This record gives sequence, C-alpha cells and structure tokens, in this order.
Amino acid sequence: MIMQPFLKETFIGIPSLSRPEYITKKTMSWAKELPNVKVFVEPKERFLYKYYLGDAVETLPESKQGLMYSLNHIRRYAKEKGFKYLFQLDDDVDGFARIDTEEPLDAFMQTLSDCYQAMEQFPSIGGIRFTQYRYWLYSKKNLHKWTHLNKPLQGIAMIRLDAVEEINPDMREFTDTLTSLYMWKKGFHTLNYGLSGLKVVQNANKGGCQVYDRKQDALNTIHLLQKDFPEVKEKSGSSWFGVDVDISYYLDKYRYTSLNCEDDSLQNHLSNCKFE
Repeated sequence: MIMQPFLKETFIGIPSLSRPEYITKKTMSWAKELPNVKVFVEPKERFLYKYYLGDAVETLPESKQGLMYSLNHIRRYAKEKGFKYLFQLDDDVDGFARIDTEEPLDAFMQTLSDCYQAMEQFPSIGGIRFTQYRYWLYSKKNLHKWTHLNKPLQGIAMIRLDAVEEINPDMREFTDTLTSLYMWKKGFHTLNYGLSGLKVVQNANKGGCQVYDRKQDALNTIHLLQKDFPEVKEKSGSSWFGVDVDISYYLDKYRYTSLNCEDDSLQNHLSNCKFE
C-alpha cells in the first residue's frame, strides 16, 4: 500500500472491550489492511485479543477505567508517535458506503483522503463526523460533501489531535459530546461529511460500554460536566438506560448550522462562524 500523506499523518485507533471475535468480523475484517491501526484493550483481556489480532493490539495501562480513559490514552499515544490526526473507530463498523466504490477499504481511503485534505486546508476544523448509512440513503441522489457545521461528533470521527486536551476520565458517558464541547470551547469547529454512509451497529451488542452501569455513569458525567459547562442539563433519553445530556444551549452558542455545501463555499461558512 502506497503511504500517501493522509496515511502517514493519521493514526487509526480503536478502543475495544469484551468483543475480540466481534471486532475481527466487523471493523478489523477490512481495517486490518491499513497501516497505523491499533486496537486498544484492557490488560485483563490482552491475551484473548492477541490471539485474534496479533500485533494490532495495544494494551491500556489499567482495566475498568471507562471509555474516556481509553480515548485519552489513544489520543496521547498518537501524539507521542508524532501523528497529526486520529481516525477514531468503533469495534463494530461494517465500513463506509459510497456511490463511487463498492470496496469497504477503498471507501474508507477516499473518505479519509477527503477529510485529511479539508483539515489541512482549514486549520479551524477540529473534528469530522459521518452520516449514518440509513440517513445517507435518503440523500443519496443529492449528496453534499459537508452537511452540518458544529454538530456533535460521534464515536467514529477524524480528530485533529491538537484540538482537544485530555478530558476528565471520571466522565465515562457521552464521550463524543464531551470531545465536541471541549473542542468548541478551544475555538475549533466540527463538520459532518456527507459523501459516505457509515455502517455501524450502536449499543446493540454485548461488551463495550454495556458492561458498565451506564445510567449512573451518565448522571455522574452530567454532574461533572456542569463544572465547565454550567448550562448542560439532564434529559430523558431513548437508550435503554434512559438518561441523555441536553447541550442545546451550547449548540446555539457555537452556532450549529445545516450547510449542504462543497469545498468552494466552506471557507465562508467557517469565517462567518468564529467564536471564542
């Protein structure tokens, strides 16, 4: 595989917990061909993951510390290795769908290349998230490269490593929202990329965050988050544990906007959306 700049400068990190067989069938069935890809696991599960994934496995310093702890470690690891960007993947990704290819690896490479070029061209972009496949299908005949500005990131996102500092690992839930809020606070923007449809199953499999008391973790996270973002509120959620976080005040403050634009007009949208 030719090491293009977007591959050389991007680390691909995957946190995984209690899903060694599942990740092998899902994310790593196509991502194993990529350079700079590592799966981060807890020490107590290292042996089993190594059995399935070999040298792709990196071991976290401690077990049972939660997802934010894992993400902090992955981001720190990537920085220390000299990478500029992190492509953060979940362990249950079937891949990306595009209209210009049917190969999952090729679809990922094209998506990564587009996101890399945008982040190189626009230094204020801190993170890029992706359209879920079922919604992407609705707009398949009228696709736009960039669909939303300052929409909260998801677990699968490309992140500028300098755009976010380490986050309190005691905040175990809503890690994507936490990353977004601290990124916005630092003056960076988030984008949604619309030319790929992300195929992933969320909160539907054993392992991962499902091994924790997510309701209590959610309540604790909201309480801690309010120290830095006092307008954050608790609300009822559609997930099985029934708690969600309300950041509507900050969506207004940081000017969440629907774009549906291409590269040629993105600069204007970013320039018109500066904030402290």
